[in-house]
Amino acid sequence: MTATANTAKKMLVVWLVLVTAVTSVIVFVRPNTADAQFLPYGGRSLSAIPCTCTGCVMVQVGPPVGGTYMYCPWGTILYEHYNIYPIAWQLGISQGFVPCLTGPFCIYIGGGPLMLLNGTSE
Repeated sequence: MTATANTAKKMLVVWLVLVTAVTSVIVFVRPNTADAQFLPYGGRSLSAIPCTCTGCVMVQVGPPVGGTYMYCPWGTILYEHYNIYPIAWQLGISQGFVPCLTGPFCIYIGGGPLMLLNGTSE
């Protein structure tokens, strides 16, 4: 064998080792984050603010598992009494984030996770 053939073989081996190492890092090293897909929520509706530009309603849900959530007719399935407005109890799951844009100039006033499934009281 010539010196050129030996050098080519060594470069091929180094290249294969490098590709294997990079692939292993990409496949096996994951970011240290939670894998939760859906977030449960439940409590009484405290307020409901219409988001005129996005076609949604920003709903403030009180305890026990409260927060600000977005009801969007295009992405939320409502069950039973179909009531998201104050005093009604809410129970469901949410995911992602939807901004609330309102007013004539579509001003951002907040937002929250999209209500995916939502059961309500009277």
